[in-house]
Amino acid sequence: MSAGKVILVTGSNTGIGYELVHLLATKGHTVYLASRRESAGIEAVCDSLLATPALDSYPSLIHSAKIKKEKNLEVKFVQLDVTDVGSVEAAAAKIEKEEGRLDVLVNNAGIGEMDTPQSACKPNMASIRATFEPTSLA
Repeated sequence: MSAGKVILVTGSNTGIGYELVHLLATKGHTVYLASRRESAGIEAVCDSLLATPALDSYPSLIHSAKIKKEKNLEVKFVQLDVTDVGSVEAAAAKIEKEEGRLDVLVNNAGIGEMDTPQSACKPNMASIRATFEPTSLA
């Protein structure tokens, strides 16, 4: 376990969360990169750290083993869907088991339908709810 904080960043396989994971790791913290999709999360961990895991460690990588680089960055993957209580509980249990604590939670997960124009006069309530719930209630 590192001397820094243990930090979980939700929705961190792309965008601001992705950059935040790397920044926090460079400051000496153990950072959990969380993503709904395991493949996207693992790819993000590898890409953000420019890590090339050894072939013999690849199976453990799939199950959220830490990846280290020559700069000694410590980033771990945890699969997490913030809209699924079971997924949240499993992620919390995993971090508790591996680290014994969680010091900081960054609630970055969210969705948005930026590709579909929305009318201000006739809002699409299903779209609004689909954006609001994971962003606000999780």
